[in-house]
Amino acid sequence: MCPAQPSASGAASVVWAQCLHTGRTALSCSAMTTAPDNASRKDAPDKSIPENAFTCKRCGACCRIRGEVRLTGQDIAAISHKFGVTEEEFIDKHTRLASNRQWLVLADRKDGSCEMLSESGLCIINDVKPEQCRNFPSQWRNPDSASYCPGLSALGPPYTAAWQSPHTAAAVPNSD
Repeated sequence: MCPAQPSASGAASVVWAQCLHTGRTALSCSAMTTAPDNASRKDAPDKSIPENAFTCKRCGACCRIRGEVRLTGQDIAAISHKFGVTEEEFIDKHTRLASNRQWLVLADRKDGSCEMLSESGLCIINDVKPEQCRNFPSQWRNPDSASYCPGLSALGPPYTAAWQSPHTAAAVPNSD
């Protein structure tokens, strides 16, 4: 367990991450925090996609853009179980520390694509894909999401605009 005190906000991590003080991977370390709670954002109108309105074309384009796929403890447990490895082995081989140094993200290839994308363009962990992936595009979108996602662009405005549900704001880094 990390000897550090909680952050100024008092928040403690609830995801697997690397402790900034000891360097150890931990499920809970008081020196790390979760993403800021954006649930109070009043400037984000509801642009959630109505249930069953979006149809994924399974093209894998969303898996080829540069970015970070944040992992929860549940994501790590499910994916490591699928691969038949321990959580520590999965973390060592398939994750890296996020750019903000506060959580773990899926490793990516040099071209920015997700390492879980097969050569045929399909997600090899689709049945246990991370929460952040499951929530796209219904709960969050980037400004250019419609330009690479044919299923989203087919919906048209307002669903083609960048948006993040206040309910999932902590699950996806805020681009503000």
